[in-house]
Amino acid sequence: MHDNNETPDYLQMILTRTRNDMRLAFTIFSQLFAELPEQLDGIQDALNRRQYDLARQITHKLHGSMSFCGIENIRKQAEHLEQCLVNKNYDAINRYWFQLQQCALDFTKQQQTLLSGLSGDNV
Repeated sequence: MHDNNETPDYLQMILTRTRNDMRLAFTIFSQLFAELPEQLDGIQDALNRRQYDLARQITHKLHGSMSFCGIENIRKQAEHLEQCLVNKNYDAINRYWFQLQQCALDFTKQQQTLLSGLSGDNV
């Protein structure tokens, strides 16, 4: 039905994590969609101010949320960025930050579809 190499099946990931509890999955994704832009803005602001420890803290929280939900593409990029910040590898920060933003954008573009699929509002 879908090509796993192209588009991750976020619905299947969250339903697996929640043991097919649609209401819980909807709540978790709603929370993710609410927090993700705030976290990204916080990371961007901290990086702009060279507050690398704060950027690492926010990235760590984002990493944990994505791990819990099984959102592997964002989780991996958050992990890479977090490691760069921990290791003070400032040269690689921009690359991983850009990749993290791209993965997050791809995810958020599917917000309406994902939440509709979990709420039973399939059109």
